[in-house]
Parts: sequence; structure tokens; C-alpha cells
Amino acid sequence: MNNEFPYVITFDSTHAAMEAEKRLMKTGAKIHVIPTPRQITANCGLSIRIMGISKEELEDLLTELKIEKKALYRMESFHKIEKVL
Repeated sequence: MNNEFPYVITFDSTHAAMEAEKRLMKTGAKIHVIPTPRQITANCGLSIRIMGISKEELEDLLTELKIEKKALYRMESFHKIEKVL
């Protein structure tokens, strides 16, 4: 399990991104709302970057909090972003 790189969660709408931020902040997760990186095609200009969590833990958290995501990406660097879900 490699969780040294952050994940980027994309959404279908700004409302969905803001609702996800509100729910994730209550868990104490290390999150930041960021502009959706240009390398990612998304309907919404906002995404959430989350650090310090494995992919499996993140998937479980999103399911538990009933967060509607569009996609999930692993961000090794600003130029290397890989879709993982």
C-alpha cells in the first residue's frame, strides 16, 4: 500500500465537490479543494486532493460518506496523474 502520493477526486458539479468537502472535513482527513488539473477531463472545475490514505481506505470512506464522485486519480506529480477508479 503506497499512500505517499495524494489522490484527486473529481465530481460532476461544484455542488457535489462542496458537499464532499463538507463531509470529508468532518472526518479529519487531509484534504484541499483544488482547481481540477488540466490533465483531467471533468465537468466540474473543482476537485479534492486528499493525502495520507490508501486507495482502499479512500474507497471505503467515500462509500461510507455516500460521496458521489466522477473519478479518482493518483497524483505522482503535477505532470503525472493516473486514473485509478
